[in-house]
Amino acid sequence: MLKLVKRPKSPNWVMRGTVRGVSVEESTGVADRKAAEEIPTNRQAEILKESVWGKTATITSPMPSPTIWNMARAISASWSRCSSTSVRRCSARSTNTRST
Repeated sequence: MLKLVKRPKSPNWVMRGTVRGVSVEESTGVADRKAAEEIPTNRQAEILKESVWGKTATITSPMPSPTIWNMARAISASWSRCSSTSVRRCSARSTNTRST
């Protein structure tokens, strides 16, 4: 069971206690007592879920950032437009500018 306590030099409430053998002493990050009362309940539910089902896996991806991904997609699209014509015509088309 987690209970709310107040540290002397902190404006925020702290939840402290043990849930299924897991010691908890974490700040709620909230100075208001009524708002802080909901946080230990959510944390207890999270700890109980982890004790039954285990921790959820975190997936990290070696994918590049979206900006690089979009640039690569644009380059790929420009090459696919050129694939149906000769490379010489395609490169000449992209470098030539018409003045109208």
